[in-house]
Amino acid sequence: MKKRYLLLGLTSLFALASCGNQENQNNTNTTIIPTESGENPTTQTNTPVESTDAPVESTDAPVASTDAPVASTDAPVASTDTTTTTGEYITPSKNPNLEDHTVYLLGDSTMCIHNDPTYYYNRYGFGTQMFNYFSTNLTFNNLALSGRSSLSFLTDKSGNYNTFKDNIKEGDYAIIGFGHNDEKDEADRFRNAKYSSIEAALADKDSFQYNLLENYVKVAKDKGANPILTTPMVRLDKTNQYTGAIVHDTTTGDYRQAVIDVANYASIPYVDLTEITKTVYQEKGYDEAMYYHAFTAGTSTDEGVTVTPNLNSLDGTHPNIYGAKMIAYEFSQAILNTDSSMKNYVIENQQIPTKENDLVVNPSYKWVKYTCADWKNYSPTAAFKMTTAGMYGSVMGSNGGVKKGWVAKETSTGVFEVGTAEAVGKISSTEFGFALAFKQIEISKNYTLEADIEVKALQDGKTACAKQSGFGLMLRDDAYLPANDKGMLSNCICAGVYATSDSEAVPYFTYSDNQLSAASDSFASPKVGDTIHVKIECGQNPAITVTVGGKTYTNNYPDFKLTSMDTDYYYLGMWATRGVVAEFTNVTYTYTGDLVV
Repeated sequence: MKKRYLLLGLTSLFALASCGNQENQNNTNTTIIPTESGENPTTQTNTPVESTDAPVESTDAPVASTDAPVASTDAPVASTDTTTTTGEYITPSKNPNLEDHTVYLLGDSTMCIHNDPTYYYNRYGFGTQMFNYFSTNLTFNNLALSGRSSLSFLTDKSGNYNTFKDNIKEGDYAIIGFGHNDEKDEADRFRNAKYSSIEAALADKDSFQYNLLENYVKVAKDKGANPILTTPMVRLDKTNQYTGAIVHDTTTGDYRQAVIDVANYASIPYVDLTEITKTVYQEKGYDEAMYYHAFTAGTSTDEGVTVTPNLNSLDGTHPNIYGAKMIAYEFSQAILNTDSSMKNYVIENQQIPTKENDLVVNPSYKWVKYTCADWKNYSPTAAFKMTTAGMYGSVMGSNGGVKKGWVAKETSTGVFEVGTAEAVGKISSTEFGFALAFKQIEISKNYTLEADIEVKALQDGKTACAKQSGFGLMLRDDAYLPANDKGMLSNCICAGVYATSDSEAVPYFTYSDNQLSAASDSFASPKVGDTIHVKIECGQNPAITVTVGGKTYTNNYPDFKLTSMDTDYYYLGMWATRGVVAEFTNVTYTYTGDLVV
């Protein structure tokens, strides 16, 4: 069988020390699940899925590395095949000639464990599938966390960085894979990677390269462990070209090259998952490569009897279990072409993952029929009346009742009043209830919405926006006719004011993947008469701008999914809730072109 051996890294100049003097730990083949509270991780045993198909051969010849490998001072450990087979699938087992070690997985959502009860094809980080391709002498401790960058991972409340730093020991491995979120222009995640040389990058303590080297690579080396860097996997590209930001070559640096530069500087192995996934995807073509990825929803033409993936719900960033197995498999093959001692643990003659065997629908997925309201024939009451064509008003979610003073109406041409002065509705991690004045927009169309907003009224007894109240602009997945529905929680991006207490507010938040995520920046909660300016730019990478009290806050959301419920339209408008009535003026919707994926 020809195998795709891609992207070699230099072997460490430091000896890949053996642990012959250490007591064997009798590790089982497991993935360790990090907790969110900083407690000791729990352990999840992974059972490989049997397959009876013959391996699929790759037609690629190995790609030669331009780096001359540095000789390891360790004698290689003899690789004795002690695996058992079921059909063509090889079940990992322990090799008595190898020592037991832990592999610490440090990275983002493309590596981590996910919990997606509502997805059609769940997200799986490739770290969850590594156990399939290595002997059970290795225990995989998956500390990776969704949404984290190499910077934010250091101080995350989970304490996973400290778990790595405090527990990794001589002979263990650290697989380090960041980049996706380091690119994002957010103070708590961004690390610049654009420098004239690796030396210039390492001279800047705020650089992506410095952070990888000092806080990950050196930490592992200082413990006598073996760090291995990975470049970030590509995002899916409908054009099949794979250039620019799709392959992490951005205006703030080429993050793939930055990882390689750090690996070469430190003389450690790396696996170039950017190039590996690019090559695999281009060979498959977009129409097949998409099935390596998560889908948030299914579709049905027979009321749920038969459910198939809804192509509009494709997540172009995150792999599903089939994609995760493919990446883990390719990692195992690439590590064979390095001088890393981890290659001695790779199971020989392993089967290449296939769509037929490994693409699995989420067994927890329940198809829910979403009925898009007939907004064009909507006859609203006076509280939700509009005069501008294509504008609609409603109140939705857990709102205490439609008649609780709610309004979302156009008071004069281009001027909108939204919200309620009563203490009903709210924004929380478990319930949303709000009024919305909005447009329904085809999913393929990009728009920008901009407005000036003034607080016109507050709940009696309140001098500022109270906790769980707010107002601003909203980009969301679905919209509903006026009703009180406690079950409505859908993906959305909100920019403006979200009061996190009775005295403080933040400029933006999102709800996605069953999680409310708010900005870290805060300011004093607005009072009656205070004004702000807000803008939301829609598209594949939505962006927001909020100006409050002379200060401007910005954020962007690459590949934010707005197709879990309504796969044909998104909803862009003006919202307010819980004892706040806001007036929106200078409102402009601007068409900026069709979406190009």
